Amino acid sequence: MKFPQCLLIAAASLALSAGSAFCQAPAYLDLIFNNSSSFNGSSPAEDIYLYFSNGGGATLKDIDITYNGGTGLTYGTFVQNNNTLYNDLSNGIRLADVTSGTFRVTTASSVAVYLTYGNQFTSLAAAPGFFTNSAGGLNVFQNFEITRTGGNGDQGNLTNINYFAAPLSITSYAGTTQLQQTQFNKTTSQIYSALEAISPTSKIVDTNGTTLRFVGPSTYPPALVPPFQSFIPYMEAANTSGISNIIQKSNAFNSTDGTTNYDFTLNLTTSFTEDGGGNPTALVLNGNISTAIKDNSNGNTKAGPTFLDSSVTISMTNVDNFNAIIYGQAFGQYLSDVTFGAGWTSLQNFVNDPTNGITTSGAFNTTQNLAIGEITSAILMGFLANTTIVNGTPLNTMPSEDWWIIDPLQAFSEVQSNADFYNQWGNEIYDASTNGSYSIPYADRLGTGPLVNSVFFNNQFVTSWEVGIFDPVSVVPEPTTVGMLALGVAGMLLARRKR
Repeated sequence: MKFPQCLLIAAASLALSAGSAFCQAPAYLDLIFNNSSSFNGSSPAEDIYLYFSNGGGATLKDIDITYNGGTGLTYGTFVQNNNTLYNDLSNGIRLADVTSGTFRVTTASSVAVYLTYGNQFTSLAAAPGFFTNSAGGLNVFQNFEITRTGGNGDQGNLTNINYFAAPLSITSYAGTTQLQQTQFNKTTSQIYSALEAISPTSKIVDTNGTTLRFVGPSTYPPALVPPFQSFIPYMEAANTSGISNIIQKSNAFNSTDGTTNYDFTLNLTTSFTEDGGGNPTALVLNGNISTAIKDNSNGNTKAGPTFLDSSVTISMTNVDNFNAIIYGQAFGQYLSDVTFGAGWTSLQNFVNDPTNGITTSGAFNTTQNLAIGEITSAILMGFLANTTIVNGTPLNTMPSEDWWIIDPLQAFSEVQSNADFYNQWGNEIYDASTNGSYSIPYADRLGTGPLVNSVFFNNQFVTSWEVGIFDPVSVVPEPTTVGMLALGVAGMLLARRKR
């Protein structure tokens, strides 16, 4: 057995007969930036600046990140409605001025770290926007996320759900021993070409024609015409096939006092409602939610209540809203388009009953979001109504939770031959990073996922992260004028076919 790094303390002076071993996490994580891009700091136009998001507001979150021997992050303020508020983003730090490119992270909770290539952000009050008419939208930037509060489960990740501007990598170490690595296996130019082919109109450029980023489908609200394919044809094909899928997944929650564990399992099957012409009008999950209750003191488990009629209905009447729910994997903005059966009310009452000790666990909302996440993941990754045989078993006979642990990992175009029956943006990010970056909001359910531990991994404490920086899309040469005109016409036709 491999033991974690430990601090051995000779205990003879404490009148103990033998030494005692205490495992102690390092007090901080070294966050080391390794710049392999052409932005080498030789001029202002070639500088990289770093910004640490802290949420802003009246008070700063607990964040302790330093560099150059103890220099801390600083946050400016602004006045809004006579209230002085902190900026969301720290003041910019020029990477070339950071000794060995290293920051010391003692405390960070859900911190997004932004890198700008070239020009600095001029507005720090809020996180940058993705479109040119929003603050920061004219900058070339990319971000990753990190949490390090001391818990063994603390993690961070690369994410390209909303946009792609540059490939990054994260490699974690215990001393000099590499623990985990997430990275892109394609060049910036290759990813650029693939994303442009998927949706030319998702490319964001400035007035000089410089590409700033590509914007992903979950970023587009229904008010904008999303330049990605609609999932209505996929739903029509799934309905015609008559194939039902088993949607099964569980989440567990400890009671406040830690004595009891509640495990809620979705037991749902897919179907559709139809209009008089046989066209699908809603995607429906029917079934129940079962409960297993475990006594944490002895591990004994008993069956808890089963919540019948835990149906979920996602209307397809408003096509834009339906696509927004699927791409975004959330329904909070579309409450009139998603309805839940009476079993969900019973579950909510059970969670809110103080005698069960889980009123503050978030169990109800998490389980509801789990149902949406499970069915939308099935659609986005091409598993819904899919009869492809993987490892000797047809996908349509597997419960959904088994899709995510297929070994070797397969999803998107690897299981679905029709490109209109999966999220093409997600497929490219998944493929380009080997699932090392978030391609869809629930990408972490796939295999080992894109998460990198920041405190503890594989019985070892994490001492450092190395973040690799590579060239952004702004340095990819544009095609010739003739090529651009031809691409523009083809792009418009392609986008029109996908709507």
